[in-house]
Amino acid sequence: GMTDRSDATDGTMTSRGPASQFKLARYGKVKELEKVITRDNVDDRDDKGNTCLHHACMQNKKRIAKMVLRLGADINAQNEKGNTCLHYCFGYNYTELGEYLISKGADESIRNHLNATCREVSSSSMMSSRK
Repeated sequence: GMTDRSDATDGTMTSRGPASQFKLARYGKVKELEKVITRDNVDDRDDKGNTCLHHACMQNKKRIAKMVLRLGADINAQNEKGNTCLHYCFGYNYTELGEYLISKGADESIRNHLNATCREVSSSSMMSSRK
């Protein structure tokens, strides 16, 4: 809850750290995320292998995507299903965000574990992989 300060006791990442940064990315909380995200933890992963950039792209949060990319986020990171950020952008029809990521060097030829590129994924297959 709000009284829990376990993630603020010292400078190290606790088990609570990453969970909160993924939530901040998902909800588009730019200011809050800026306080906790660094070059060192920008590519931390949740239990499904998703980075903050994955979470931003699942929810079409371009400002978050821009911010983590400035910090050196791996634009082609794949989660445990082999999906990159582009798989979510195009799977959910967030085409503008997908094209933005491609302009920043995202690789649209990467295939996920179903052997689909980001242009080949269907929204139904993406939805079933959502939490």
